[in-house]
Amino acid sequence: MTHGPERVDGVRGTQNPSAVPVLFGTNSQQIRHMTYLLLIVLAAGMVTGRILAVTAVDVNVVEKMRLRTAMKGHRKQLESQGVAGSDLKAAMDRYEVKKSEQLKLARPFLSANDRSRWCTIRALVDDGTYAIDQIVTDPNEHARWQ
Repeated sequence: MTHGPERVDGVRGTQNPSAVPVLFGTNSQQIRHMTYLLLIVLAAGMVTGRILAVTAVDVNVVEKMRLRTAMKGHRKQLESQGVAGSDLKAAMDRYEVKKSEQLKLARPFLSANDRSRWCTIRALVDDGTYAIDQIVTDPNEHARWQ
């Protein structure tokens, strides 16, 4: 009757109680596992930082501040020219519409690579081709892609 599988040393019976598996194994395995853990933590931190950096600036607030500053400067200029009352209000309304389009910062992309992708999508949808030359060089449309 046998009490268990034969060990390497040829003895049959129960296993050696000192052969309990260690969580990390030998010293070189511990170093390797700690290195892997460190690399995972660093990679997760870098990804988290890049995600948080995307929305770091509230462009709507910046747009409003820039528009407010431009409106104050234009109002002072008109008042120094003697414009007042309803003429001043009408001129300021026209200027606000014009300036709000010029100072717009919110765009659906972050870099030139993103702009290139959006130009390619537009070319595929509008023209059915990958050629983006006409979209990028069209002076009327070019302002939207900057």
